[in-house]
This record gives sequence, structure tokens and C-alpha cells, in this order.
Amino acid sequence: MKSKAVDAKMSDEVFESIEAAVGKGKLKECEGTLVLTPSNTEELAKTVGIIMENGGSVAPLSLKGKHVDVDVYVDMSEMNSIVKFDPVAMTVRVQVGCKISDLNDVITEKGFFLGAYPAGSDSTVEDWVYKEEAGV
Repeated sequence: MKSKAVDAKMSDEVFESIEAAVGKGKLKECEGTLVLTPSNTEELAKTVGIIMENGGSVAPLSLKGKHVDVDVYVDMSEMNSIVKFDPVAMTVRVQVGCKISDLNDVITEKGFFLGAYPAGSDSTVEDWVYKEEAGV
């Protein structure tokens, strides 16, 4: 159920289109704000497309808080996979919600290590980038 504040930003039709594209429960209201929680890039692309096609706006939800007033914030915490680790090229591709501890576990098994670590008990890649910490 949407509040009046959310209803003013997004029609029921758009709300239902998003739920049809990515499933119920991926778009939630939190304190009068819509928050999308995609699990992968396909869900993210579908929903951003629907929102933009209908004149809406999207921004990431981060530890730094809300930067601008938009129609939908994107919480990328479920986009947490390690996509590819290539020990020969010494590269790794991860999704933004990947925890640094999980990344470190995978690479240390192969004898590699991160040259720098973000502050915090269990930061994600997104946190590390948004905090503009060393090593990024």
C-alpha cells in the first residue's frame, strides 16, 4: 500500500509495471520514499527503464544518505555477487553490494590480497566507493 506522498510521485500503473517486471517485494515504501532493491543488473535495468519512461527519477541509496529528492532510491545491497575472478590477469569483477570480507575470502584462497581495506566492520564495494577511501 502506497502512502499519499508516494502516490503523488508514482501512479499505480507504473508501480504495478515495476512489480510485474521484477516481482513483488522489490519496490517498497520507506518513510514516504520508494526504495527499489534489485538482485541483478537485469532487474535494475528493467525498473530504471520503466521509471525513466514514465518521467520518474532514480538515485542510489547510500551510507551518505539521500543526495537529491527523487522518485525512487535504489538499494543495491542484494547485488552482492563476485561475478568473475581472473587470477592470471589479477582482476576481479564484483557487484556493488559485495562485502569486502567476502571478496577478500575468495582472493586470499588463491594467494592474493587487497592492497587497501575500507574502514568499517564489513563494508561493501558501494560503501568503499561512496566514502572515497584509499585504494579505490
